[in-house]
Amino acid sequence: MRTSRKGNFAEFWFGESFPVLTILINGDLAYLWYAPNEGHPGFNSVGIDPGNWKDQITFSQEGQGDFSMGHAVVLHVERAYQVAAEFFETHSLPRCIEWTEL
Repeated sequence: MRTSRKGNFAEFWFGESFPVLTILINGDLAYLWYAPNEGHPGFNSVGIDPGNWKDQITFSQEGQGDFSMGHAVVLHVERAYQVAAEFFETHSLPRCIEWTEL
């Protein structure tokens, strides 16, 4: 993951079907979304500043363009790497961070 960036940005989708984990990166920050099954709205990561939707970080999603998320759901990228490693081991909702169900 560390070497697969396009400049500051990277996008990763893990899972052949469900569950699926998405990690979007901008510099040293990341947005994570997890869905356990089709039709479930998913889970957002609890960010570095829960409740702060005012301060936004822009992410780039290939084919979808740019979008912004608040610090309420944005983590440091090193935490995202830990989440990815746990997901590969368990194929379930990683417990190494907090999540908010949508």
